[in-house]
Amino acid sequence: MVVAIVREAGQVVLGDNEPLDTWAVVLSGTVIEPDGTIRELTRGDAFGVRPGREDRTHRGVMRTVTEDCQFACVPQADYLQIMSREGEAEIPEMGEGGRVVLVYEALETDTSTVRPTVSKSMESTTTVLPKKGRVVTKGTPEKLIEHLVADLSNVDITYPEDFLLTYRTFLESPAPIVDRLLSWHMHAPHLRARVNRIVILWVHNHFNDFEDSPEMMKFVEKFDRILVTDGTGECALPFIQFLICLVHLSLSSQTHYLPLRSGFI
Repeated sequence: MVVAIVREAGQVVLGDNEPLDTWAVVLSGTVIEPDGTIRELTRGDAFGVRPGREDRTHRGVMRTVTEDCQFACVPQADYLQIMSREGEAEIPEMGEGGRVVLVYEALETDTSTVRPTVSKSMESTTTVLPKKGRVVTKGTPEKLIEHLVADLSNVDITYPEDFLLTYRTFLESPAPIVDRLLSWHMHAPHLRARVNRIVILWVHNHFNDFEDSPEMMKFVEKFDRILVTDGTGECALPFIQFLICLVHLSLSSQTHYLPLRSGFI
């Protein structure tokens, strides 16, 4: 999955009769799709390839209506493979009253521990052991936020990154996430390291969430004060403060700073 960003309004996203080779969902912004009638796509709407659709070309011209439109794009082969196995290995988690609050998918990978063995000929060989795990695929907004600080298996270690990329499609604002992060950090000391990592990922990977929002800037400043007051997050603190400085510089100079591209975790 990749994220595509179209900076200017009025730009062509898909041309008439252009081959469709991806499935995409709008993360932010608005586009119009004239296909006989004009259809407006906003945050959370999807377009592109579909299972069972033989016609793999786009009808009409799709253009951006707003600036800085963002799309999450999944290649056709990956999307069709995912959809073909939908429901095959789903594991529901029930909440109070028997309501399904989370849905997991059971997965098996071959990237687990490699154990050296010795064959009868005394030649060293290796055995790749399958790793079984499960990943979250659906859930209520409250449970999806709560899962951010869950003990994640090696199969689902990218859940926080995926959540921060896609939360715009099911939440009207980031306020519920902000409230939970602050609450966890202040009232659940054992979760502070995970909360620090989530904040770092958020500011680092989605810088525009902060530089374009006074409310999000207040959250960063409040979080910074909490770190200084309680003395936690020694390892994360310098980098968080560096990112906060970037946000301040961007707001004061109206300059858009690109997030760092180094793998710091």
